[in-house]
Amino acid sequence: MPVKSLHPKLVADLRAHHGIIGRLLGRMKNIDHRQDRTPWIPKEDSYEYGRRVRQMNVSRNYPETELVIKRVHPTTWSPYITAKQTIDRLRALVKGDNQQQAKPKGYELRMPEAYAIGEDLIAMAKTDHPSVEEMIGIGHLDKTDRGGKLLRELKRKHRIDEYDLVKANDEVRARTGIQPANLLVLGYENGKFVFMPLVDLE
Repeated sequence: MPVKSLHPKLVADLRAHHGIIGRLLGRMKNIDHRQDRTPWIPKEDSYEYGRRVRQMNVSRNYPETELVIKRVHPTTWSPYITAKQTIDRLRALVKGDNQQQAKPKGYELRMPEAYAIGEDLIAMAKTDHPSVEEMIGIGHLDKTDRGGKLLRELKRKHRIDEYDLVKANDEVRARTGIQPANLLVLGYENGKFVFMPLVDLE
């Protein structure tokens, strides 16, 4: 379950052209699995909920890379936050959780490979792993096909169920504040769920 990284030259090229990427972001393919929740927002709007995560085609020069560009957004505690600040705060959160030794965890938390390419733009490799919310239907989101598929696979291979996932998710939330909609499930190893947060602070 490796976390994919981007080629250094690709990252450099993205940073050199972040201005035009930002202007064209709304024309790129929307791959945010939450986009159907806000059908009234114009499809070309890349600043609003359900519209900020786009896929950029770089297959000509990087045929094995599926590239995602995300526009960061304000939080309830900060009206302005940069891409670098978002990544730095998330990295500190993951590092701090992994350094806590007082209480054994029922999960492993991994940091996504994310790159600040502009003031409000983050680049990363695409992942098809579902969130906890997609797997157990927490809140206002029903289970998705990919979420149900992974849950059935984990049940079959590891004899775990929704209760085990909910318990691990509750532990992550209590320790880090990461919400189930922003917590991806990479798999299950050594008797623990392997999680990775989305590059999102809220």
